[in-house]
Amino acid sequence: MKALIAAACIAVLAFVGYYFWGEYSKYEARQEAMRQTENLRKGLFTLAKAEDGNVLKVRHFCDLMTKINTNNPDRSLERESVIRTCRDFGYL
Repeated sequence: MKALIAAACIAVLAFVGYYFWGEYSKYEARQEAMRQTENLRKGLFTLAKAEDGNVLKVRHFCDLMTKINTNNPDRSLERESVIRTCRDFGYL
């Protein structure tokens, strides 16, 4: 009987450990996503040469990026990436 109780306790502890490890992993993934989002936002402000919180300057920069026309394929991809980021953050 003691062996059965010990096995049940080990099973419960294993389940609880597994559950909390999964929750911790989800938390870490959310934190990493938030860090990446903040880095993208800061990068956009840096490209626009705007101080933190100067949304008008970033909106103006994003608007200018939509009007720039380039024949260089590399620059075109960069431009599209910036425009996509502007849209994702609601600056367009």
